[in-house]
Amino acid sequence: MKPDCEAAIPFNYGYLAYYRLWHKLGIFNALSRMQCYGKMQFSLSETTLLMVVQHLLAPRSKLGAYSHQEDYLGFTRIELQHLYRALDRLATNKH
Repeated sequence: MKPDCEAAIPFNYGYLAYYRLWHKLGIFNALSRMQCYGKMQFSLSETTLLMVVQHLLAPRSKLGAYSHQEDYLGFTRIELQHLYRALDRLATNKH
């Protein structure tokens, strides 16, 4: 008897290459320092990484990124309002 593969959920783990670059280039640390200057209750770096990875691999709106974040194996769950708050924070610190 063949296993039923229709019920299998495919996970995207290709983002791990971007995750590694995120750390190697120091973006994680830079965003972590930026987060220290405000009272943010979420990870600015992880939230921004989700938006960047989503834009690079399968461009979608912020709502689309929120809805499809489970597609990425091992990615931390991020709330929709945190995506928009991260954009606000990045905009205020743009030089």
